[in-house]
Amino acid sequence: MADTSPRVLLIEPNPTLRELHALVLSEAGYHVDELPNPADPVAFAEQTKPQVIVIGMRFSTSDNWEIIDRLRATPDTRAVPVVAISVSAPQAAAAAASTNVSATVVVPYDIVALEKAVSTVLGKPPAAATLPTPAHAVPLDQIAAANALQQQSRMIVLRSIGLLLRSEPYRRHFTGITPETVDCLGLLLGALVEGLRADLPPDQVFASPAVETIVLDHLCLRKGQGIGMRAVVQETLVLEKQIDTALQSLIGPDFSAASALEVFGKVRDYLHVLALIEIADYD
Repeated sequence: MADTSPRVLLIEPNPTLRELHALVLSEAGYHVDELPNPADPVAFAEQTKPQVIVIGMRFSTSDNWEIIDRLRATPDTRAVPVVAISVSAPQAAAAAASTNVSATVVVPYDIVALEKAVSTVLGKPPAAATLPTPAHAVPLDQIAAANALQQQSRMIVLRSIGLLLRSEPYRRHFTGITPETVDCLGLLLGALVEGLRADLPPDQVFASPAVETIVLDHLCLRKGQGIGMRAVVQETLVLEKQIDTALQSLIGPDFSAASALEVFGKVRDYLHVLALIEIADYD
């Protein structure tokens, strides 16, 4: 009889932790494929076709981000939700700022935490992967800008949160950059960048059920954290400013100021519609 258990790919370089994670996931009813050494994680994911990818983050290494970014950039894996198991809250926050990391767990963790993280994201691809493909030719400058924003998305989110923590009410409610402060801003930014890459109008981006869910979940969390509606809108405006800064940094021989201004106009339209949705849905 064929195994119909949900398939999870486990990428964990530490043998002891790999055994622990695999046991927890197997006991929870998942079919676990452990990445063999020295197999390429992205190629192995394309081969095994997991429904969720669990990545054990190494301490202070760029390998973590390379794998996550390659999974996002590869057509066969971009729709697979990623759960990051991190060794610290700051590292988990950085992972949560990625556009395809749907949940994080910090070690040492309660067994239920890993089970819950995987079950929560199962069947829920990152919002960017749910948007339609371009219906017409997209200007090359716009695609190049979207690709650059995708590459910088993690830092855009983290810088935005860092700036917010310097002012009220964030400074009063949070002690630093954690997964709770980052929330799902990485997933939301990923959807906006994908909308830009496909030249989708704002109403089509925000009509996506996955994007709607992200926005509502974000509002629900912020309300529970004691963050008011004005502060949530301010969060969106700070994100807008960081995207503008990123686009300005691209200006050069291959990307003109006029192109940057045009692309930013489209991004600003997305974020202004987001702000209106936040105002309307906060209560």
